[in-house]
Amino acid sequence: MHLPPVKRPGAACALTRWEALTLVLRDGRACLDNNAAERAMRPMTLGRKSWLFAGADAGGERTAAIYSLTETAKLNALDPEDYLRQALERIAEHPIKRVHELPPWNLTGVRARLDQRNAAREGLCPTPKGRT
Repeated sequence: MHLPPVKRPGAACALTRWEALTLVLRDGRACLDNNAAERAMRPMTLGRKSWLFAGADAGGERTAAIYSLTETAKLNALDPEDYLRQALERIAEHPIKRVHELPPWNLTGVRARLDQRNAAREGLCPTPKGRT
């Protein structure tokens, strides 16, 4: 594709990335922003000061592992608390050769994650007074 010469450096830079810039026009699944990623990181940002003194490097590594498991459960539309409860109950006596059975996509019987937006629409969650 031939692009006309541009006198403004910002526009020239944008034109060199034309394929990436027009991706949202070609593929409706592409996002214009990174709000989902920002929202997913929010709990970690809010808790940063609390975890500053996790004890040691091992405490930080354990915290990261729990966050990974929690976020993976959320991505698989499972209730993270129920998933962690079931996984931790099973892991002590679970054979190491069958650890592949414990990720959220393989563990059966875990409660589905409640989407609060849908629950409010369906009347499953109480709404604050004055709101409809």
